[in-house]
Amino acid sequence: MAQAKEGDKFLMKDLLVAALVSSSNDASTAIGIHLAGSVEKFAAIMNKKAKELGMKNTNFTNPCGFDIGENVTTVYDLALLSEYAITLPHFNDMVNYRKVVIYDISKTKHYNLKTHNNLLEYYPYAIGIKTGYTAKAGPCLIARAKHNNKDILLIILHSDRGKRWEISKENFDNILKANN
Repeated sequence: MAQAKEGDKFLMKDLLVAALVSSSNDASTAIGIHLAGSVEKFAAIMNKKAKELGMKNTNFTNPCGFDIGENVTTVYDLALLSEYAITLPHFNDMVNYRKVVIYDISKTKHYNLKTHNNLLEYYPYAIGIKTGYTAKAGPCLIARAKHNNKDILLIILHSDRGKRWEISKENFDNILKANN
């Protein structure tokens, strides 16, 4: 497997996969710079979209979620963003990948990516979405599960490092039992 280097070129869809599946901050940054010209300009676009979605308590300062400046959000705002994202073409497929291989544009280098979302292996009804971690937010998880025509979204911020998976499974199970 190759190691990506400055100057390597990728298709946008492969950068999205890298950002969503393996939490590649380099891919997120490259996307932002490509689309807007700079991290700061991309953050402005993100903030405009957040306002359009009704995310009143969110301010983005970068495409990665780094604790730089006043980069903040809430569980409610992440739910709004997640509900929007799951309506987008290909998003649900990408956030459900356990492993995927992407290639550079020349097809001479390949990159094996693995999700950080252990819930996809741990819980049979899990279908994505995204893990995250920063010093301020701690271990985070936006998780989605589907079973018996129930579609459940769960958001955990500042979890105990190893507890995200158990907390998610317990909450999903309780919701599914309560709705039967």
